[in-house]
Amino acid sequence: DGTVVAGHSSNRAFLWTASGGMVDLNTYLPTVGVDLAGWVLSQATGLSAAGSAVTGTGTFNGQTCAFLVTGLSPRIAVCPADLNCSGDLSVQDLFDFLNAYFAGGAVGDFNGVGGVTVQDIFDFLAAYFAGC
Repeated sequence: DGTVVAGHSSNRAFLWTASGGMVDLNTYLPTVGVDLAGWVLSQATGLSAAGSAVTGTGTFNGQTCAFLVTGLSPRIAVCPADLNCSGDLSVQDLFDFLNAYFAGGAVGDFNGVGGVTVQDIFDFLAAYFAGC
């Protein structure tokens, strides 16, 4: 129905909603328990009608592969800074981001440009203070 759109930008897979804007799957999926170790998702090419499955292409340990993620909540992230997907922003989201940032994990790369930099902190804080 167009309320959730799958696609890619700057070689990163994303989902888009009117309320949440563009959300990088490499950032979002780990927040809902999807292990992306070794993966970089570069294109989202399909989305189920209910929003519970997304497919596309990416690289796994440097090799181009297709991916399929199922079992997602139909409620796609509507607030990028809501890292624990609780439905609202709290100090826990800030702590979750800082833990991921200092661990160098995919969630720490908040802006999805590849690698954890100080710009990720600024981008997360901008999203956090913008609210949901």
